[in-house]
Amino acid sequence: MTLKTKVRQRGRPRSEAGRQAILSTAGKLLYEVGLQQMSMEEIAKQSGVGKATLYRWWPSKTMIALDAYLEEMRGKVIVPDTGSAKEDFRQQIRSVIKFYAGKEGEIFSSFIAAAQGDLDFAVSFRDKFLNQRREGVRMIWDRGVKTGEFRDDVTPEVALDMMYALIVYRLLTGRAQLSLSLADEIVDVAMKGLIRRA
Repeated sequence: MTLKTKVRQRGRPRSEAGRQAILSTAGKLLYEVGLQQMSMEEIAKQSGVGKATLYRWWPSKTMIALDAYLEEMRGKVIVPDTGSAKEDFRQQIRSVIKFYAGKEGEIFSSFIAAAQGDLDFAVSFRDKFLNQRREGVRMIWDRGVKTGEFRDDVTPEVALDMMYALIVYRLLTGRAQLSLSLADEIVDVAMKGLIRRA
């Protein structure tokens, strides 16, 4: 092993440590002061990582905040495989509602607002957050169709919108409270039109 290789390998943990320090700090500020009030300067100051490094890895505070949010969500919102696609949706939607019912729901709303005036962030938010989350629940739908549990003549996007759009609508408008019982009701009502009949 050459000296050059040793130096390169020693540098990787420091870069990853810096990245984690930034995300941890951004996540903390996101919860404490919110997306609008947090700043690149404060992230750099509290994480101990230079501001130039922040801009080398992320173009804006909203992009850092999004990555920090994704890290937080990854461990809390599940994509189960119980053997029943209907039950998988029930458990998954319950975890989504539980997540959004807290501070995370307010943060999600602030991301939606930020995306309205920032096209680059809007694209990143759609690709890194919405589309990736969608892929997870699409797997549940595909399993249900494959096993014959769900109808195969329903467009997957329509089926998923039926189950998830109400959550986002209530979250953004405050029209009604998000509750775990809502997850059960969404699944029970949606399945009346999605379950494959003999």
